[in-house]
Amino acid sequence: MNHDMILVIAGIALFFFTGLLGMAGIYCLMKQQMKKGIVFFSIGFICIIIFIVLFFALF
Repeated sequence: MNHDMILVIAGIALFFFTGLLGMAGIYCLMKQQMKKGIVFFSIGFICIIIFIVLFFALF
């Protein structure tokens, strides 16, 4: 596979994974599980930061 195509697929996968973490965080907050919700949101936020840093470092 082409190097650029791998980067695009990895970006889409990371975006999807971040969305799943956000959804899990909202679900946990709705079920009154505050610590789990905060953990999921924190991991999702860290994924977003990693994506931004890698995007600007690679391009």
